[in-house]
Amino acid sequence: MAPMTRFRASKEHIVNEAAAEYYSQRATPAGTLLITEGILIAPKAGGLAHAPGIWNDEQIAAWKKVRLTNDCQQPVPR
Repeated sequence: MAPMTRFRASKEHIVNEAAAEYYSQRATPAGTLLITEGILIAPKAGGLAHAPGIWNDEQIAAWKKVRLTNDCQQPVPR
């Protein structure tokens, strides 16, 4: 999949809840493997506003809400 969460993050590059819902919807069939995303790894790693990042604790915590359970049916409880 193409990186679909572009512009689904705050100005601080924290991914929002729409990403969790988006990926949950697409991972509904059991056994689905989604390979996607282009996450910024540092403040200077990319030039896109509102693109998700993963270089600080707050961003990492937000991405943990996007993880799915082993059955790929429901997001991991928050």
